[in-house]
Amino acid sequence: MPFFVHQYSCWSSISPKYTHHLTGLNCRQLECGDLIIAIIEKKIDQSKINIQPNYSQRSPTKCLVERYMNEKISSSKDNIMSKNKRFKIYNE
Repeated sequence: MPFFVHQYSCWSSISPKYTHHLTGLNCRQLECGDLIIAIIEKKIDQSKINIQPNYSQRSPTKCLVERYMNEKISSSKDNIMSKNKRFKIYNE
């Protein structure tokens, strides 16, 4: 069974030749200390599903840019509010 090794960004297997024979996938030898990404099938309890926004239609870059811009906008609003508070204090 092949595993994807994160630090090398490639497939590895306990038996690379056998994996290649079965799947046609070229693999390196799996070594102690390799960080693998394993894909497993997990049954989900439908009653515990929390509906989240679907970000799959947008690129990760677009999501990050939008998050960054929202943080910049909210921080600039905070600055405007704090300036207004200071203005009110000085004028009272």
